[in-house]
Amino acid sequence: MQQNTFGKGLPVRHSQILNILRIMKITAILLTAFCLHAGANGFSQTVTITAKNAPLERIFSEIQQQTGYGFIYRWENMQNAKRVTIEVNKAPLKDVLELCFKGQPLTYNVVDGTVIVSLRAGGENEEERQQALIDVKGRVVNDNNEPVAGASIAVKGTSKLTTTNEKGEFFLTAIEAQSVLLVTHVSFEPYEINLNGRSEVAVQLKTNVSELTAVAINTGYQVLKPNEVTGSVSQPDKQMYNARVSTDVLSKLEGITSGLVFNRTNRGVPSISIRGRSTIFANTDPLIVVDNFPYDGDINNINPNDIERIDILKDAAAASIWGVRAGNGVIVITTKKGKFNQPLKVELNTNVTFGEKPDLYYDRGFLNSSDFIDVEIFLFGKGRYNADFTSATKTPISPLVEVLQKRKLNQISAVDSAIQVDALRGFDVRDELLKYFYRCSINQQYAINLSGGNNYIAYFFSAGFDKNAFSLAGNEGERITLNSSATFKPIRNLEVLVGVNYSQTATRINNTVSELSSGRPPYPYTRFTNDDNLPTPIVKDYREIYADTVGSGKLLNWRYFPLDELASKDNSSMLSDIRTTVNFKYQILGGLFAEAKYQYEKAVTEGEQLNSLESYSTRNLINKFTRINSDGTIRYNIPLGGILNTKWSDLNANAVRGHLSYYRGWIKGKISVIAGAEIREIKVNSESNVTYGYDPNTVSFSQVNFDSTYTVLPSGSSRVPNNKNFTRVVDRFRSYFANAAYTYIDRYTLSLSGRIDQSNLLGVETNQKSVPLWSVGAKWQLSKENFFHLRWLPNIQLRTTYGYNGNLNKTISAYVIARFMPGIMNPPPIATIQNAGNPELRWEKI
Repeated sequence: MQQNTFGKGLPVRHSQILNILRIMKITAILLTAFCLHAGANGFSQTVTITAKNAPLERIFSEIQQQTGYGFIYRWENMQNAKRVTIEVNKAPLKDVLELCFKGQPLTYNVVDGTVIVSLRAGGENEEERQQALIDVKGRVVNDNNEPVAGASIAVKGTSKLTTTNEKGEFFLTAIEAQSVLLVTHVSFEPYEINLNGRSEVAVQLKTNVSELTAVAINTGYQVLKPNEVTGSVSQPDKQMYNARVSTDVLSKLEGITSGLVFNRTNRGVPSISIRGRSTIFANTDPLIVVDNFPYDGDINNINPNDIERIDILKDAAAASIWGVRAGNGVIVITTKKGKFNQPLKVELNTNVTFGEKPDLYYDRGFLNSSDFIDVEIFLFGKGRYNADFTSATKTPISPLVEVLQKRKLNQISAVDSAIQVDALRGFDVRDELLKYFYRCSINQQYAINLSGGNNYIAYFFSAGFDKNAFSLAGNEGERITLNSSATFKPIRNLEVLVGVNYSQTATRINNTVSELSSGRPPYPYTRFTNDDNLPTPIVKDYREIYADTVGSGKLLNWRYFPLDELASKDNSSMLSDIRTTVNFKYQILGGLFAEAKYQYEKAVTEGEQLNSLESYSTRNLINKFTRINSDGTIRYNIPLGGILNTKWSDLNANAVRGHLSYYRGWIKGKISVIAGAEIREIKVNSESNVTYGYDPNTVSFSQVNFDSTYTVLPSGSSRVPNNKNFTRVVDRFRSYFANAAYTYIDRYTLSLSGRIDQSNLLGVETNQKSVPLWSVGAKWQLSKENFFHLRWLPNIQLRTTYGYNGNLNKTISAYVIARFMPGIMNPPPIATIQNAGNPELRWEKI
């Protein structure tokens, strides 16, 4: 039996294909018959009008309300129109139009439910106009010379009509050489052009003022106009985004994107979420999509100077497009590409940013030294620290409590005790931290890109170098990025895009301020230097008297010197990432396109942390496992020398996607459909290792027994930590997706989307390996209704989306978008109001 396969285990029998073709033929015949019947019934509608000396525009409005037929005309042409007196009862629409245009300097033509009004040719007899028929081809572009897809091209006075493809091109056959073309588009002002015998024309449309805010939306699968999207989507203001200076992509989004929340901790790197948390135990990060494919590497490797646009998908519609990984939202990043027929363009960007030291005194929750000491004195009097003095684990005790204990045991006098306590009241650890652990940051950023193209190729190349000295002393990083892409047109209707992106990031994290807060934060009166400005130890892990006396001086120094730690560590990492993308796009006919995309990504991470013998972590570990014999001799179970921890990981990801897309626009409606399949494979190999007794000068090390259990100081037993680990992970995914949206007269939009994800997860029930996702959305452009007369609020939309988001529950989103005209009133700033139902109210000022 013959069968075709896609991927693995997906048979499609020949008989099934024949059945599908039969169904498609029958459906096409029925749709054609329906359209012809609808068209015939439409023009045969009746009209009832009684008007005396009324403006022609008023008659148009009355006809439109009764029949639904729209009217297109130029305002200046209507200035010479005569007023109309008419009285008809249930008269055919065609007869009513003839009465209205009788004696008028205007004529009309009905095209697909729209009446196109134009000036009447003066004094010419149609029978005498013997003109040759010609074929006309042309191209429609916008103000930026970019192609306009979906523009309607009508031949005035005839029923001929066509639309532009995604390249803005159109073609008309067998029309009169002196014809007039009417070019219309919902986002642009109408435009008329006299052919005068020309067979090739170029049209540049002016953007409609009411559509200035209509920026295309990239879902990662297709580019749609805002009125074709029913889901919740936001875009950061491009001018504000570009005005910000940063070496990473995500930090530039903070504060300028509604629904995107940065969750900051006191000392941690901020995490991001879209509309809050949508899962408890799984990954809470949103899905990052770069150039139409999920990005599995570190997002900080991408140079923000290479970013063309960012779209954020928020609700169930995002999950139904991208699958289960999109349950927390999707951030779609599109990098810059070259443009056809553009001369060489060179952009150079360089900046150096100086940052001040952080304001450690801003923390309102900080308890100053004097108040902290008063609290410790109070707790000491209540016996709070009695158990710490007899602790088997030698719990660390603050210097102030040690003074109080010595006074209690009469080891020092009351005068000496008071002097030492008063001295501690005068210190502030924040002064020491700012002096030794923080510095002014310096971020240097350099980037250059070149772009251009001709009729057959469009190219883009960029190079960037970043060098950052962070505010924590000893922490720094460098990054090199290279980005290149080229789009070819080898044959008619075929576009081929090839792109290569490379980045290499090196970081060094040698600051030890985080060690000060491990276990217990430093006391407010902590000092890092003595009166002679020499490094002094602080209390850490163990009580001071124990660290000074254990082993009778035969152990390594067990005290913690914060300033010495800054020079005793070498913690560095290197990350290399390369992405290669190949896209094929072929126009089959009209608005029907076939696309095939492939992406390969490889990311290698190498990390090395060397703690020398002088570092506290090395001395602490050696001392803990040192055995003190009864005769006073000692035995090192961990050899003397540095401790080297190494990490290595290798990520290889392959993704292949194929889909068909169809876009068709009419004067009163437009439809966009996409359907396809995708397969992905991600392999991650990682290793980690630890080496004891390491000497970087001789590259020598010592063997350690990881199997034996040793008695450790100050109490207990343990094995020597073994950091050796190997990991191999392979994930495979197979997906099918489809999405369709229909917009009627630029007011009403209905969208449907669905996706099935299949994976190779082990131990999962069979019926859970294949996850169906779907959404249904609708949008009503209220401001374009005839009854809507609030000119100060010209653009208001009502949207709702309902779908299954892959988390075993269903979600519904509803929100309002309102845009204010400038100079009318001052709207509130961009804001988002959310609750469990995910409604959203967003105000935007044009």
